[in-house]
Amino acid sequence: MRNFIMLSFVIFLFSYLSSCVEQKSLPLHIVIDLKENTERIRYSQFAKSVDYIELNTNDSCIISDISKIFLDEDTLIVLDQDRAGVLVFTKDGRLVKQINDYGNGPNEFVDITAFALDSVLNQICIFDWSTQRIMRYSYNGELLSTYHMNSFVRDFAVLNDEINLCFLPFYSKELPYGVWLSDTNNVVVKRYDTKVPADYQFEFIGTNYVSSNQGILYYDRNWDNISAIPKDTLEVLYIVLPLFRPLDQPFTYMKAF
Repeated sequence: MRNFIMLSFVIFLFSYLSSCVEQKSLPLHIVIDLKENTERIRYSQFAKSVDYIELNTNDSCIISDISKIFLDEDTLIVLDQDRAGVLVFTKDGRLVKQINDYGNGPNEFVDITAFALDSVLNQICIFDWSTQRIMRYSYNGELLSTYHMNSFVRDFAVLNDEINLCFLPFYSKELPYGVWLSDTNNVVVKRYDTKVPADYQFEFIGTNYVSSNQGILYYDRNWDNISAIPKDTLEVLYIVLPLFRPLDQPFTYMKAF
């Protein structure tokens, strides 16, 4: 239940902040009453309208554990972590292709550790931690290219010119960590100052980010903050802090920076 509330809140907050960032009008505080939880989250709380897309799958392609969804104009792309892999649909829900080439072969992946879209080239990018490779597919499921990654990432987004915005929210002595830019030749183009101390090697599994017209909005679960990454800078917009109240009235709030 708590995970459902947290996920719903993150979706709402990203939608809200995307609008605020584009309008350059961030409120100073967002107060959240943790006692006022409910089993139902109404879409009207964070959306003006709702459209439904019925995904037309078949018996050999069953979706059971969706972990990420991308919508790129007329293409809907879904990641299912329960071995269904990446599924590509039209905007009407027709299944175009299922990418689930699990295995140890040269054109296969052992696991989908992270998954992103290159919306400029219309390509699906899959990172497999076991082989340290990023595999690029067309929206029709054709394998286009494969290249090795020297570093481990928890998640990544693809920017222009095939530059990867990489996320690893804990300290690593040997590898890049925090947030950085890397190209297809494993050259670190830029490191962002995320101020992760050397003794901070713990990680909350799972990252969240959304793309907006102004760049990337990234939620760091380790530090409970939300940052905007337009291009050359990383700016913390909000940090989650406790608001001290009586024990029977738990509150928290989002403080703007």
